[in-house]
Amino acid sequence: MANGLRYPEHSAYMNGLQVNVRALRLDGKQVGVVWTQAEYHRAATARLIAFFNSHPLVKKIFFNESRVPGLFPLKNHDNHFYVEVRT
Repeated sequence: MANGLRYPEHSAYMNGLQVNVRALRLDGKQVGVVWTQAEYHRAATARLIAFFNSHPLVKKIFFNESRVPGLFPLKNHDNHFYVEVRT
């Protein structure tokens, strides 16, 4: 949030070093998709996650998709992944 304002749903997002990225869909629609749904594009999401993970400033990525490597599970992260960046 701009100016470090409190956001109850994501209290850790205070310093601009965190970002949420929506999981990708097979049909290209710009609406959410849960990783267990048929419309979820695992391959494309995995490539995007690998891209983030390849950057030296990426600390951790949280997402509940169990078949993509390099992830950590986190409650309520079934339709998006959360990237944490180092300072």
